[in-house]
Amino acid sequence: KSRMKGERIVTTLLPYGPEKPRAGMVKNVTTNEVEIIWEPPKGEFTKYILMIDPNIIKEVKPLKKRVSSISTSGIGVNRFDTIEEYSLSDESWERDLSHLLTSFTLPGLHPGEAYILKLITKTGDRETNKPIYDIVMTKPEPVTNLCVGKITTSSVDLLWRSPEENPHLKAFIISVSSKDTKYKKDLTVKKADTPLNKYTLNLLKPETDLSVSLQSVCVFDTLKTMSKREKISCITLPTSPTKLSLEGRFCHSLTVSWVPPLMHHSNFHKYKMSLTSKDISYSSITELPGDRDTFIFSKLPEVVGSG
Repeated sequence: KSRMKGERIVTTLLPYGPEKPRAGMVKNVTTNEVEIIWEPPKGEFTKYILMIDPNIIKEVKPLKKRVSSISTSGIGVNRFDTIEEYSLSDESWERDLSHLLTSFTLPGLHPGEAYILKLITKTGDRETNKPIYDIVMTKPEPVTNLCVGKITTSSVDLLWRSPEENPHLKAFIISVSSKDTKYKKDLTVKKADTPLNKYTLNLLKPETDLSVSLQSVCVFDTLKTMSKREKISCITLPTSPTKLSLEGRFCHSLTVSWVPPLMHHSNFHKYKMSLTSKDISYSSITELPGDRDTFIFSKLPEVVGSG
């Protein structure tokens, strides 16, 4: 009537790992957040654990690791899969995620920073041996204090300040287009060694109405992110008239003439005429239509005596 007493041991199998989408885990990136997606694994498990490592200083290459997998070809046959694995530093942290999720938005990140992401499944105290990895970089902050400096008939100086604390900020993209769509240019400018940056747009035509946009660019390994655009408008100076000369003078009037500039557009621009006399503390400013090439200063002050 006696029976042997035994012990009962309960254990769990390793859970399957999540599946990485063909286009990668990253769905959307902002300056402070990253939205990631994945495909759920087969079978049951308790939760996901997302690990985040910000300690990426230089180019990182994955390690190749062989892990065993369940054989479907028969008993006693071992099969191995090769996965890419990244080493995480002591600065990494983790978040527990519900097993019902297939996407997650990770907040609180720094602008222009690269991170290694590792996602695993876990059941009890046992975790999958097939995690998935991805490297993501947040967008940089936009430039500040974008303004126009010196303007000539053929050039415009652009000035701006680099955003701070964007460790992978390398360059800026400048896009320029004219209002009449005859001029369009996109160029990349290397970040200056100082916070203040300057670039001169050359070979422009006089009286060109320009729209300029500027973006910060962060680069790490094969990743590139860009900030939102900062925009500004400006117009190059018109060509000056030439050969201003006195055509006639009378007691109370003066007649002057000039040669209009070749690039002048009379439908959109004006002349500004000024007359000054220090002897009688007199000055006047008059605006004229752009199709004129002569002007009479009339109704001058009546003072005692001419000259």
